[in-house]
Amino acid sequence: MKKFLLGIFFLISFGARTENVDSLWTLYQKYDAQKDTSILNVIYKITSDIKYLNPDTTIFLLNKGLAFLKKHDIPKYTSSYYELMGDTYWQLSEFQKSITAYHRSLEEYLKQGEKVNAGYMHSNIAYVFMDMGKYEDSFNSLQEALKIAEQEKNEALEILTLNYLANLYSYMNQFYKSIETYRKSLNYYTRKKNPKNIQMCLNNIGAMLMQLNNLDSAQIYFHQSLDIGKKIGDTKNISNGLLNLGCISYLKKEYPKAEKIFKEALIYNLERGDDSQLFKNYINLSNVYFNLNKLKASYQYAMKAKEIANRTENIKSLSSVHSSLASYYKIKKDYKNALENYEIHVQLQDSILGLEQTKQINGLAAKYENERKELEIKNLEKDKQLKEVLLSENEIKLQKEGMYRVGLIIGIGFVLTIAIFIFIGYKNKSKSHEIISKQKQIVEAAHHELEEKNQEIMDSITYAKRIQNAILPPLKVVKEYLTESFILYKPKDIVAGDFYWMESVSLRHSGLDPESSKNKNSTTQNEIAGQASNDDIVLFAAADCTGHGVPGAMVSVVCNNGLNRSVREYGLTDPGEILNKTREIVIAEFEKSEDEVKDGMDIALCSLRFNVKGSMLKENKETLNSEHEIAALLEYAGAHNPLWIIRPNHLSKEKTPHQVLEYELTEIKANKQPIGQFDNPEPYTTHTFELEKGDSIYIFSDGYVDQFGGEKGKKFKAKAFRELLLSIQDQSMEEQKTIIDKAFEKWRGDLEQIDDVCIIGVRI
Repeated sequence: MKKFLLGIFFLISFGARTENVDSLWTLYQKYDAQKDTSILNVIYKITSDIKYLNPDTTIFLLNKGLAFLKKHDIPKYTSSYYELMGDTYWQLSEFQKSITAYHRSLEEYLKQGEKVNAGYMHSNIAYVFMDMGKYEDSFNSLQEALKIAEQEKNEALEILTLNYLANLYSYMNQFYKSIETYRKSLNYYTRKKNPKNIQMCLNNIGAMLMQLNNLDSAQIYFHQSLDIGKKIGDTKNISNGLLNLGCISYLKKEYPKAEKIFKEALIYNLERGDDSQLFKNYINLSNVYFNLNKLKASYQYAMKAKEIANRTENIKSLSSVHSSLASYYKIKKDYKNALENYEIHVQLQDSILGLEQTKQINGLAAKYENERKELEIKNLEKDKQLKEVLLSENEIKLQKEGMYRVGLIIGIGFVLTIAIFIFIGYKNKSKSHEIISKQKQIVEAAHHELEEKNQEIMDSITYAKRIQNAILPPLKVVKEYLTESFILYKPKDIVAGDFYWMESVSLRHSGLDPESSKNKNSTTQNEIAGQASNDDIVLFAAADCTGHGVPGAMVSVVCNNGLNRSVREYGLTDPGEILNKTREIVIAEFEKSEDEVKDGMDIALCSLRFNVKGSMLKENKETLNSEHEIAALLEYAGAHNPLWIIRPNHLSKEKTPHQVLEYELTEIKANKQPIGQFDNPEPYTTHTFELEKGDSIYIFSDGYVDQFGGEKGKKFKAKAFRELLLSIQDQSMEEQKTIIDKAFEKWRGDLEQIDDVCIIGVRI
């Protein structure tokens, strides 16, 4: 399997001809009687070349070769024979037999002291376990392979095993990790100008982007992969590329287009007889016909998929089939069968995604993710394969002194046959050089084009960052209005879906303050607050738009514009009313699209006013057990994102620290509806509070508390964030920002940042 997956194998024309196999069988019987090992090389080379074209004949010949080895007690070739048998059973989707053969090969390699080849067998076994949906077993085998790669300092084994790890990430729904690993491999294979593996990486990255619902980017990668596949004539990856493009159309609800692409892929897969690809074809066609309301066709393809899943003992495939059948029976109102299939689907899912397996995968990622530089696969395997194509005359020398006349005649005939084989092999080698030369030109052109496209994309993203920075309020301006404050802003990518927003409204000039003339010379409250003017309302928000990166940034521009218009154009200052109007504007913008857009924004929006004497105090204000002079009036409204208020606990002076906390935190919950499309929307609620000097308020997106990290790779969570904030209340706001940032990075460790982070803290 390793040779196939690395794309380093050659076919010679005699390999698939039945008459040559028959001749080989006759010669085998002769050389078995003479205990001549020359026949073993011939069997191995021929079966290597026909294993994907005629796997049944391959198994037959390999068993004969193993019988010869056992009979004459020759251990030298046993490991290679079992490895080839494992490859062939994998091709036949007989996974348990494949694993058994690889284990036998592994044992023989270890007996011979060939640890690197034993490592390859661990990787092969892991790959088969993945195909069976046995992820814990796959993880254990990968771990063994990586140990050997480290001990032997073998880069080829290590990069192959890490690629299998990327596959495992995808099966465990850890798509960002998978993309990161595949991109490293893509850079490596691009430098090595290996078109087959470039295609593989492009296809796999596209698959991960599709899982993340980044359909347009995924489609670009799939087309690039398919173009290379067509140029080099790789039918398996052509069909795989078509299947993935069909899935893009399916997810975009372009069902007739998806049907056409899946049918095109089916032609390739039926011709190849690849169960794994056929299963994907059948289950995808079943789902397409279900959505086209062609229920009979949907059921027929689902049953074809089920037959393959049962035969290959693939848990994940069976789970998908039972999910599709549950939907089919539900629409047919056969609720008994619908429930039965759904329960089987859930049981299979539970067995696939066990918590302990996820924990182990995270542990492996932390250990190996950042330890390796860009790896280069040496040409040893390729050289070995090229040498094996030419049959060694010394190994196949047939004529022996003292041989009987009949044996001499047969031997001479065999030599002539081998000479023909060598001649054909030489012609094929020359042809291979021509193909390789053409492939080299294709890859160089593709590499140059890919570099140009990548540079164009990076230039566009960098320019998008400049645009996004332009809509963020400068920190200098923030400090003018909120002197004792901080903003921790950590985009996951170059641009972000999170953003912070601020606007000040002068009540004196807007006509909203009936007592502005009385308060012209008042500076008491401003001095207490040390922040905004008496005549200003300061509006500020922490917002989290759908997605991150470029898609999230595009949504953030629309939502930022909605906030600005609500205040500047419609003159609103009440947070709840601002969110109501912003929702209206955002929905109106997205409704201009012909496609259904469900993107939107979660937000915590605050209004602070520091001149709050007399009639400006609201009757519906909420209490925080205030016992001191009021320093500011706070109004808040939120969509999913809460507000936290931390106040010094005055009772702590009367009781010991063990009896009462020095500070207490109050959480004000948001409305459970986003700024965007929502069933049965309600007006957003404005909460009003009187704040004292020394109170601190915090608003934030969910990127901080949702970050994975720590020793067990778990989320940070809101409870730990509350405890962190309470523990640093004796620090200045700038010092708090530094502490919070360092705590985040320490928690994250070597794991990837999963989302944008935006936190705003203000002290009164």
